[in-house]
Amino acid sequence: MDKHKPVSLYRFFWFWKLQFFVEKTMLSLNLGTSVLRIEHVGSTSIRGMPAKPIVDISIAVDDYEQVFWMVKVLERLGYSYLGENSDLREYAFERTGLLASKLFICEPDGEKWQARIHFRNYLRNHPMERQVYAALKKDLAQQHKDDLLSYQRAKLPFVQEILLK
Repeated sequence: MDKHKPVSLYRFFWFWKLQFFVEKTMLSLNLGTSVLRIEHVGSTSIRGMPAKPIVDISIAVDDYEQVFWMVKVLERLGYSYLGENSDLREYAFERTGLLASKLFICEPDGEKWQARIHFRNYLRNHPMERQVYAALKKDLAQQHKDDLLSYQRAKLPFVQEILLK
């Protein structure tokens, strides 16, 4: 990750939901029955949340050990393979450009899947916490405007606090 990448947050944009729907449809058609669920996660999935214009997608699969073949399919669909985190049993991908997205393949009972879904659902259902997080993100984006990694690290205590709830 480029430490000196700038942080650019945008107001919530309804198009992110449409972008996810199109992606989900394309992924469902190309990845087949190994996929159990495809979920829109991250800040672009939470109405009213400022976000980087990158749609985060988590895919839960029935057998993590048997889905490496998806790497080639996703590359044909325009995604770059970022690698595997074998400890977390997760594959990561990204697509840059106008319809930027990050995509993660993992197990539905895995740590990362559970954390992403819980965090999203908690903020969707708790407007006061959502407002606190939105304000925090804006403040941190100003403090770390030229350092994406520091921005992401500075958000972690809040994220961890929500995950404990």
